[in-house]
Amino acid sequence: RPDDGDASATSATRAHDASFEPSATDRRPRDSPKTARRDAFVKRIARHRSCARARRAMMTTATRRPATTARWTATRDLVKKNSLRRTRGRAYAARVRASAPEPPTDRASPFGFEREMDAVEKQIAALPTAARLGAYGALVALGAGLGNAVGSAMPANVRGGAKAALTAVVGGGAAYGVSVADKKRFTAAPKSLWNSLQGRDPLSVTAEEVNAMGAKFGIANMGQSCATAMTELYDVYLMSLVPQGLDPVQGWEAAALAQFRQTLGIDDASAAQAHLEAGRRLFRKRIELGSTDKETDLESRKEFQKLVFISTQTFGEEQARFLLPWKRVFRVSDAQVDLANRDNASQLLRTSLSKSNAIANVDAAAIASAADYKASLNLDDDAAGEIAQDLATAHVAGIVNGTITLNKERGSARDVGTICKNVEQVLAYNVKLEGAQGSFPGVGPVTLFGGEFDSKMTELKDVFRTYLEEGIKGYSFSAALNDNLGKLRLVFGMGNKEADDIILASTTASYRLALRDAVKSGSLDNAESPAKGLQGLCEG
Repeated sequence: RPDDGDASATSATRAHDASFEPSATDRRPRDSPKTARRDAFVKRIARHRSCARARRAMMTTATRRPATTARWTATRDLVKKNSLRRTRGRAYAARVRASAPEPPTDRASPFGFEREMDAVEKQIAALPTAARLGAYGALVALGAGLGNAVGSAMPANVRGGAKAALTAVVGGGAAYGVSVADKKRFTAAPKSLWNSLQGRDPLSVTAEEVNAMGAKFGIANMGQSCATAMTELYDVYLMSLVPQGLDPVQGWEAAALAQFRQTLGIDDASAAQAHLEAGRRLFRKRIELGSTDKETDLESRKEFQKLVFISTQTFGEEQARFLLPWKRVFRVSDAQVDLANRDNASQLLRTSLSKSNAIANVDAAAIASAADYKASLNLDDDAAGEIAQDLATAHVAGIVNGTITLNKERGSARDVGTICKNVEQVLAYNVKLEGAQGSFPGVGPVTLFGGEFDSKMTELKDVFRTYLEEGIKGYSFSAALNDNLGKLRLVFGMGNKEADDIILASTTASYRLALRDAVKSGSLDNAESPAKGLQGLCEG
């Protein structure tokens, strides 16, 4: 029966194999020649059924079912596509590097203890390659010589045969012992590499160091020859990168894992097994802790979600679906996997945008870099748009809240000039956002309608009134002021009637003041006619 991870175990393949089984309704007498030939054929097939590769060898291209052939073709094309994408992705990675965080240099090494070796492994590690091979030859020669010496002491009538037999037996035993001891190289080399990593940053290790360690033990490619032990090194580093509890991901974990995997020389399939094993540990941890404590259960679920996200970023979305069967192994749905990726990607993008102030400053270069970073996170436009809108709204809300506080002051502490300056800053910010529409999802003019400002509408009206009164202080209601008031009304989320009532009340009061001054100064009497004088005041 093929392994679960064998891609050949498709339903079409199983159906093809099942077609060789004799059915209960199609049995012929045992003495039938056709029955004998059929039984012999079935037995031959059964001998090969334990090996998926042998079964695939029996199935020529002509005899494969179309569904099986299509599945194999799709799998082959996917592997080629992902390989090409990784090659082409280097230039893209360089473009988004400015947005992606860099790994810290002060992290504690996950290899904090020394791996113990047995006596044979210590001897192998202590000997250079030439000395080790010489010792192997000496041991075999010593065994053969010992057998020859013992055979020489036998009686003369059996001496010749005894010498040959004992030389072969003892020499062969020595050779077998050397062969068994030599296999210890494949366990000693990874342990020596582990010990060399003790207290070091795994990212500081180079592929040359790993190859040199393998050459010391006569191993050309440790990633393939010692795949299990090398995957264990990768597994330890992976577990150290998954944030514990509610700590967020930092964004550099996937790149660090990819670099360390390449340094160790292990393939994607072996690395994927480490990710699945890490998931099993987190799954067991959640079961052991139980779900009685909601906070602990939430932390456990968040840890698993962060592992899913880091794994997806490490292998790429398409290859992760192929290598990491979360749904089959952990009984999680595709929606849960998508939610884990979306939540963590959103958190990283929000952190990046906040640190760069791309939205707050409407910086075109920073926004373009954030767009590249968003693409590298595989985050959809809806989620990214919500983040951009939240950050822009928060920026405007901070200015408006400060303006409301300042507008409530009395006496000299109430700086009307600063209030108007803040209002114009908000309006100018909205103009910038309108000009940047299309550069990033969600970038556009901000309105405070809804949310916390629903309960602050009275304060917003007061700010609106203050800005209006300062604008008509010189008894002039300009077109620019009217345009700004219309934009400010949209920002504050005010209705047309509310804004018009404030404008009417303020302009009426301003008209009365202007009329009083005109009467006192005599300018109304000096006018060409009282009607024209009043008309001039109204047109202000």
